[in-house]
Amino acid sequence: MRLYVSTCKWGGYEFYFAKTEIGLAFLSTHERIKEEFSAWKNKYFPDHTLQYDEMINEKKQVDEYLKGKRQTFRLPLALYGTDFERSVWQTVRTIPYGQLATYSDIARKINKPQAVRAVANAIGKNPILFVIPCHRVIRKDGDLGGFRAGTELKKHLLRLENISRFS
Repeated sequence: MRLYVSTCKWGGYEFYFAKTEIGLAFLSTHERIKEEFSAWKNKYFPDHTLQYDEMINEKKQVDEYLKGKRQTFRLPLALYGTDFERSVWQTVRTIPYGQLATYSDIARKINKPQAVRAVANAIGKNPILFVIPCHRVIRKDGDLGGFRAGTELKKHLLRLENISRFS
């Protein structure tokens, strides 16, 4: 299997993309993105050579979303993680644009209501930021919670979706 990579800049952020023949497998940004991407690649694709790809469709959809012109992504995804993590990520994908869910909500939806902390950890490992909309998940007490790419970007994404209580 080949691993294709690309980067782009948007609004002061540098985004890293990776995909396989199956679909988008990684999208992230933050100050330690190179280390994060390297760790992800070494875990799931240790012996694969990276090949550059423009990823025009992926970048176009991300750009449209970040400009408020797209609410859903139409991209095939290739999810690499444990069965539990993939079930959490699939459930997070069902959270509609402009709506929030709590870590507890996600735990209940996957029929593991006691696994709130494990759900939060799985969400923190989401390899495809905002395409799998982990920014729409908050704490039960209404607090913003964490976000691997930083709380400022999480607030920006929520404002973009007209969820203004985190301005």
